[in-house]
This record gives sequence, C-alpha cells and structure tokens, in this order.
Amino acid sequence: MINKSFTRYLAQLISLILIPPSILVFTFTYFIFSLEKNTNHLIYSLITTIIFGFIIPILVFLFLRMKRKIGDNDAKNKNERVIPLLYGIVINIFGLSTSLLTNSNPVMNHLWLCYVINTLIITLITINWKISAHTFGIASMIAALVFYFNIYFFFLAPLIFIIAWSRMELRIHTFGQVSSGSILGFVLTYIQLYFITILF
Repeated sequence: MINKSFTRYLAQLISLILIPPSILVFTFTYFIFSLEKNTNHLIYSLITTIIFGFIIPILVFLFLRMKRKIGDNDAKNKNERVIPLLYGIVINIFGLSTSLLTNSNPVMNHLWLCYVINTLIITLITINWKISAHTFGIASMIAALVFYFNIYFFFLAPLIFIIAWSRMELRIHTFGQVSSGSILGFVLTYIQLYFITILF
C-alpha cells in the first residue's frame, strides 16, 4: 500500500510545478523555438513570455498572499481567486501588447489573445463556481499544440489526468471542477484559435 503522506507529497509537487504560469512558459517556449526564425524576435518573445507569463503573475500572487488577500497557496476560497485572475487579465493584455509591439510571430499574438480571453472566461466562471484553473490551463495549451502542430491528443492527455488527480487528492477541487476545466479549456481554446487565425 502506498503511504498516504507520499501520495499527498506527490500531489503537492505536481500541483506546484504545473501551475498555470509554468504551463504557459513551457508551451509558449516550445512555440517560440518552433516558429521564430529571427534571433531578435525569438529573444523578445522569450523575454515577454517569462516576464508577463511567469514572473509578474507569481509576484502578484505573492504580494496578495503577503497582504492576506489570499489565505493559502492554493487559494482554496473561491472568492479569493477573483482578484488574482483580474490582475491576470491585465498582465496578459500587457503580454499581448508587448508581443505585438516587438513583431513576434503572429501565432504568438494569437496565443496571447487567447490567453486573455480564457482568463476572462475563468474569472467570470469563478465568480459563481470554483472551476479548476490548473486543468483549464493545461487543456488549453494542449489544444493549442494540437491545433498548430497536429500533435495527437492522446500523447498529451495523461498530463490532464495527472494534474486532475493532484487537485482532487489535495481536496482543492471536485471531479466536476477538474473535468469541466479540462473540457472547457480544450474546446474553448480550439474554437478561439480557429476563428482568431481566420480573422487575424
């Protein structure tokens, strides 16, 4: 029998490593190195991704923790999630603006725009219900990889199940919250990218 403390530790480790900002950085970095042929644009895109996709969101979260606007590292209280999500929308808009100003590959602009819209959607849902941002985040990035690179979904799907398990094991989310995050994250992102590529 697997020790309960070990499974909880493993769940905490997965949940910590695969937070939405780190998922964004991993995925965007893959896109950048796959698409950017100009070295300067590659560097600008990487800097934009790291600053607006990871550093600033983490600093904002830590600031809100320090100010006790968020009670714990997992923001278990639904209402405490709205403020960082609102900050996230603004940060993502700055990420999109910087990507446009530095003439990044159009696909990167599409991804930033999609991230802005997705964060807005999660915020609106969270006001009423605690959907899983972790599963929404990983599913949306998988949708982007499938859409642009035709990567087979089943190769990446285990990541969704691993993250979903960790969030349920820690009793932060229910099955309904992680499954709805997964489904909405994938479907909404795929649909958005389809129309964004047509319109822009």
